[in-house]
Amino acid sequence: CLRYLKYWTSKMTYILGLKQLGISAIIADARGSWEGNGWKPEGKNNCLKTGAFFPGCIYGYCGTIKSCQTFIREFKNRIDATQDTLEGFWCKFEAYAEEYKQKNIDEEFKILLSTRAFDLPRFYVFDSGKGLLLLDDLLDDSFYALGSGGAYLNKYLAEHLKPRMLFLKEFL
Repeated sequence: CLRYLKYWTSKMTYILGLKQLGISAIIADARGSWEGNGWKPEGKNNCLKTGAFFPGCIYGYCGTIKSCQTFIREFKNRIDATQDTLEGFWCKFEAYAEEYKQKNIDEEFKILLSTRAFDLPRFYVFDSGKGLLLLDDLLDDSFYALGSGGAYLNKYLAEHLKPRMLFLKEFL
């Protein structure tokens, strides 16, 4: 599958960020797709789209996989994960995100980030074409969805997940 990496995208990706009672989580599917023989779309469910970015920060991404992985890897190579505070790592990431320039539209990606650099977790999204944006004021009660899968799943989550999250919050 690595020979196709140049063409891999996560076109039908769904990244879900959840935040409740000072805890955050990011969940994603594992589908990677590419243009196959005769331009017929092909794909596999073996793509890791979430993880620990640096101390105090987790992520989930969608878009062009290779470009996003390069973005993540280059930042990780710039830092020493043992030599800073959580706030210091985040400040370095903000500077890195500010200087990032997307090469072309075919390399677009978005990263949902949750940082605890400022005590309670905060959600941000990094859009390779637009930059970094704080999402906490935009959160739909306690979750944020990213990716094209939202057209299919957001309504379901609003109807089924939100009531359960509210129940859980009341219960706890």
